[in-house]
Amino acid sequence: MPVTIGWDNPEKTVALESIEGNWGLAETHAALDDLERMIDEVNRPIDIIVDLSNAKGSPTNLTLAAGRVDRILRGNVNRTVIVGANYYMQVFSGVLSKVVPKVIGNIQHTDTLENARALLEKQQS
Repeated sequence: MPVTIGWDNPEKTVALESIEGNWGLAETHAALDDLERMIDEVNRPIDIIVDLSNAKGSPTNLTLAAGRVDRILRGNVNRTVIVGANYYMQVFSGVLSKVVPKVIGNIQHTDTLENARALLEKQQS
C-alpha cells in the first residue's frame, strides 16, 4: 500500500504517515480510517508527521477529502510537519491551514524525517 500510518514513538504522541510512489483518494481515505482509530485509542491531541519524500505526484482531487479531514482532525491535532512536499502540496497545505487552522494545526515543512522529529521535539521543550 502506498500510504501507511502508525505511531512514531512509544508514547503515542506522534503519528507518522508515509507515502511511497503514486497515491490517490482511496489511499487517503484508508489512512484517515487508521488515523481515526489511532486518535480514538489515545483520546487526546497528537502531532502528525506526513512523509512525502518518496511520494510521486499528488492526487488532483485531494480537496474531496477535506470534509472528512475536518471531522477527524478538529481538536485532535496539535502540530503537523510535512516532509519533502512538492510545490503543489506546499500550496495546498498552506491554503488548508488558512481555511481550517483549528483542524490542521500548526503546519511546518521540512526536508527530512529527522528534521521533522527534531522540530517537534524542540517545540515540546
